[in-house]
Amino acid sequence: MRRVRVEVTAQDIADGKRRISTRCPIALAARRALECDVRACWGILELPEGRSAGMTKKCNTFIRRFDSGETVKPFSFTVQVP
Repeated sequence: MRRVRVEVTAQDIADGKRRISTRCPIALAARRALECDVRACWGILELPEGRSAGMTKKCNTFIRRFDSGETVKPFSFTVQVP
């Protein structure tokens, strides 16, 4: 496994789409950091070839707030990638 830092930027937030797991700001940032297609679902990042990586509580809170239309701010997190 490798540890990867994911930076969710203000641009990711501006470009993100609510309730679309492949277009949310976390998915956009993870795609950039991991250089592969990503879906951000509750609690996990779904990666190609059936792989997945767990997300932090902070990520789940961000997704809930973003999808609800609340204001969110840029943040970063580290993910363990198989």
